[in-house]
Amino acid sequence: MDELMHINDAVIILEVDRSTIYRWSKAGRLPIYKKAGKSWVKKEDVERIQKEIGELKPLHQIEDKK
Repeated sequence: MDELMHINDAVIILEVDRSTIYRWSKAGRLPIYKKAGKSWVKKEDVERIQKEIGELKPLHQIEDKK
């Protein structure tokens, strides 16, 4: 069974604003599930996005190497 986490926990783990989570959901990047009137996301989806974010490099680091 998929493990769910509260959206507030995803905000803390991903270090993004709550509005970013909803924007990603609207874009299909991070599905949000409603349960008992609260918003939840799958832990595996949060881990996937966390990995994607970790792989990104700040633009200034890329430009410095040129």
